[in-house]
Amino acid sequence: DEEFRIYEDMTVIYRITEMNVKVYYMNKSTVGYRVHADSVSRSNKLEETRTEEAHRIFKKYRSKHLNLLNPIDLSIYYECWLRFKYKGFKGRKGIVILNKLSLFYWYLRLSGIRK
Repeated sequence: DEEFRIYEDMTVIYRITEMNVKVYYMNKSTVGYRVHADSVSRSNKLEETRTEEAHRIFKKYRSKHLNLLNPIDLSIYYECWLRFKYKGFKGRKGIVILNKLSLFYWYLRLSGIRK
């Protein structure tokens, strides 16, 4: 998806899974790229750009599969709000604590997946 320049790998995975192709995870690095200090994935100057693009990807690829009546899906919307819209209170965000209010967080933890 040429609309996204930073997270092009994410969009590929979303499009592949939308075609019902099973994707396997290999817990091993196979490619080393963007490992220098000025890379797009590490530059602090581009943090806002990365966040905006990640939010657009969420809206384009993930949100269309979510149902507001499903508690797990609703918690994914909650986590998205925390990540992209929540500004915090008096300069403090408390994301670690607020994530624990998400059913999706606990579903992943109980499934053995760490965020």
